[in-house]
Amino acid sequence: MYSGHNDHNYFEIAHSVKRLLGICGDYRLYTFMDNHDVERIYSKLNNKEHMGLVTLLVYTLYGIPSMYYGSEFGIEGKKEQGSDWNLRPHLELADYADAYTNNPITALCVKLGELKKQYPELSEGQYQELSLTNRQFAYARALSETAMITLLNCDDVSTTITVQAPVGASSATDMLGQAEHVQYENGQLQVTLPANCGTVIYLGEKVEPITTEKVSSDTEEPIAAEKVSTETEEPIAAEKVSAETEEPITAEKVSTETEEPIAAGKVSSEKNAEPSYVLLLNGSPHCNGSTATALEEVAGALERNGVYTEIVQVGHLAVRSCMACGVCAETDKCVIDDIVNEIAPKFEKADGLVVGSPVYYASANATLVACLTRLFYSTHFDKRMKVGASVVSARRGGCSASFDELNKFFTISGMPVASSQYWNSIHGNNADEAKQDGEGLQIMRTLGNNMAFLIKSIAMGKEMFGLPELEERIGTNFIR
Repeated sequence: MYSGHNDHNYFEIAHSVKRLLGICGDYRLYTFMDNHDVERIYSKLNNKEHMGLVTLLVYTLYGIPSMYYGSEFGIEGKKEQGSDWNLRPHLELADYADAYTNNPITALCVKLGELKKQYPELSEGQYQELSLTNRQFAYARALSETAMITLLNCDDVSTTITVQAPVGASSATDMLGQAEHVQYENGQLQVTLPANCGTVIYLGEKVEPITTEKVSSDTEEPIAAEKVSTETEEPIAAEKVSAETEEPITAEKVSTETEEPIAAGKVSSEKNAEPSYVLLLNGSPHCNGSTATALEEVAGALERNGVYTEIVQVGHLAVRSCMACGVCAETDKCVIDDIVNEIAPKFEKADGLVVGSPVYYASANATLVACLTRLFYSTHFDKRMKVGASVVSARRGGCSASFDELNKFFTISGMPVASSQYWNSIHGNNADEAKQDGEGLQIMRTLGNNMAFLIKSIAMGKEMFGLPELEERIGTNFIR
């Protein structure tokens, strides 16, 4: 939770969610914000404004929300000299009597607890990823006709997130009242969030938002995430799940009586199906520049199509070029043990590879080219039918030449190249300018959609027909 926010990397959190869904299935585990053995979450967050975002995640994802006492007040605590003493202070509750109204973290916990208690979507709803970039994340907990949409923005600027509604609801309500603007038309939800802020949108009939005033203070029923029976060790959701049927949930019929995990936004009849995986390499020395903006847009489209993605930063490293030593022919790895050998197994596992580079003198960044040269030459696994794509960013010119340069790595390796509605380029001197290139961003989304389609189509083709038969390689030298 904390590292995904400190690094501005929601891909890390989204991947963990999908991995745990595959491992745990229907079982309800604790979703820890922090506990007695680790430093307080508030101390570990670089930006304290992200505390609200972490709290939203804990309450609206799968599992039973769990935070160590005092963290609902935002207290700090770090280990010193190996001792946990500072993590477990004595608290006088009288000192926090007004926290429900004066402490925004406590007030948020109260609201979210009440939401959990009142709305079964947050306990029983199918998880569905709707939008994902490094700094924005949106997902649903959906029943057959209603859904709770959680939207998060860990950026330092206001942003608008647009998603397709997972259900055909008549109304959208900001349950926490934290969005600057909410628009819901023709099945599309558009929400503008302030910097470092998130909210929960209810899709269904018109309802009243949750306020701290509406939360009853005289109830003895705990506002826990999901009701756990003290009489049985079998976890149960807010409504009892029938144990008499083993019929799996299909895309055509989503039952509200059981929870079949959804992988990357799709209802899957194969509970533990491994999602497709695309590796993206950022060849820019700037981790959050215009090239990263383009790659994040591609990754977001891939994720919405059920393809897991991972962005690896390469351009800021000192990567030397190939020495032509030939050792890799014997060892199947580069003799220079650096980032190239680290990403090689990721490339082998991947169904697709996207490389992104800024334009330098009408060519790609030399660091990225050196990395790709050694990566492709030193690895001997079969790269055929892995889908490749390149994206380039520039202030003004040189994009086409750089784009062609990068694609040559794919076309010599038997890798189909994914295309878009135009050559894959985005323009801007920095990330803020690149985000103003509406056509460039659309090109990246189209690329991601097309790449996902190609990957799925090739997977079906390989299953039905296998890979094309290879002829024995013929080498013809020009001078003999």
